[in-house]
Amino acid sequence: MKSKTSIPPKGQDPKVHQVMQAVQQAAQASKVGQTTAPAKPIHQIIISQVLELNKQGLSVADISIRSNLTEEQVRQVIANGGGVD
Repeated sequence: MKSKTSIPPKGQDPKVHQVMQAVQQAAQASKVGQTTAPAKPIHQIIISQVLELNKQGLSVADISIRSNLTEEQVRQVIANGGGVD
């Protein structure tokens, strides 16, 4: 990843600007890592939890938050009924 040198906005502390750039770069690297990382298997306990929360009528977004899975993973678990691909 190329590092870009930029001039801080007028009135902003250069150190604050430098920290903000580092945070933005870390966030970008995190996004890249999320899309390229191989999928980890989902533990059976989490699968059971997802299915139970679905039966209770929770939304995919709510189940995703509670189970720490992505919404796509939650949809896959529900679609498969807990079965492994």
